[in-house]
Amino acid sequence: MPAPYSPVAFANWFIARDHDGITHLKVQKLVYCAYGWWLAYNYPEEVLSERPQVWRHGPVFRDIYSSFSSNGDRPIRHLGRVVNSNLPGKVDDGDDRVNSLLEFTKKRYGEMDGFTLSDLTHKEGTPWQIMAASYNYRVPRNLMIPPELIRDEFKKISEDNHLFENEKTALGV
Repeated sequence: MPAPYSPVAFANWFIARDHDGITHLKVQKLVYCAYGWWLAYNYPEEVLSERPQVWRHGPVFRDIYSSFSSNGDRPIRHLGRVVNSNLPGKVDDGDDRVNSLLEFTKKRYGEMDGFTLSDLTHKEGTPWQIMAASYNYRVPRNLMIPPELIRDEFKKISEDNHLFENEKTALGV
């Protein structure tokens, strides 16, 4: 496994499988959810080279923003480049653990639009909301969301939803 991957590699995985194009907002949130599920079962092993930051509109991976922000709210129909890095811009086809994670995330959240996914990340008690509130919503630039907060949120989602065994298998648990 060539982990950690750039968040752009995860974004490219989702973009390549969405034939109608995917918005920047949606791809940010899908990558965030995949990262959360990874942490829930594999912490402290890192899968991404970058942690999400607390931005005004929720958790954001700066590399994804840099690669796709020029799209605005138009659907993304091209793969992104990893800027200033030797990290691959693609998930290795032979990386079964990561491909299963991304497939699980796509099945669970793929039908939701970016705004619905954004609402999920803004709810009371989510890592983004906790961090933003702790700064009275005047968040300093480059503030990372601690992976432990994200892990705890997705562990709780797992416990509350009683994931089925086949879902846990898809997550490599």
